[in-house]
Amino acid sequence: MPRRPVLNDRRVGALRVPTDVAVTGPADELATLTTVNDTGVLHRKNNNGTTVHQVLGDGRHVLPILSTPSGTAAGQFFLEEIGGVTYVAYVDSGGTKRLLQPTSTTFGPTALVSGVATAVDSFALSTTVEWLVDINLTTAVPERHTGFRMLASVYDATTVDWSFYGETANFDHDIDVTYAAGTVTLNITASGANYEATVNRFVMP
Repeated sequence: MPRRPVLNDRRVGALRVPTDVAVTGPADELATLTTVNDTGVLHRKNNNGTTVHQVLGDGRHVLPILSTPSGTAAGQFFLEEIGGVTYVAYVDSGGTKRLLQPTSTTFGPTALVSGVATAVDSFALSTTVEWLVDINLTTAVPERHTGFRMLASVYDATTVDWSFYGETANFDHDIDVTYAAGTVTLNITASGANYEATVNRFVMP
């Protein structure tokens, strides 16, 4: 029970209108007395001072980003952070939590040094990552791109298994993946000058 129950919405700057004359509703409607800015808060719910849900003036819903929410049940949806990546999660009718993979994270372009291993992506990993990699020779007219796909999976505390797939023609660079202290790193050693690499990272939850 709130400390100060609101008995009259109008007194706190809102208008609550029950609609009971049509079966299509709305049966209950809460309206502001003035126009709220797009970035202003139209509606907010707090749990003992912690905001757990907001609706902004332009209709955006704001939810907290959770880690390992407990007691999930069918019909719930929320934001969850796993391994530094935020997912949209929902619990299906069978009680199984489903994760919607976010769009890939793009890194680069990173300048490569001929004959020197250059880290083009490095982050904490505990599962499997897929990289889509583009290497561009910036001095070529038009630009010259080569591409490939990398998969790396954490095998144990000190080992990562990785594979290299689908390189395009004229590929003569060296690729390596290292793993130490929970951090995986994709290294590229360019064969020649004026190369740069851009990667898209997809991480399994």
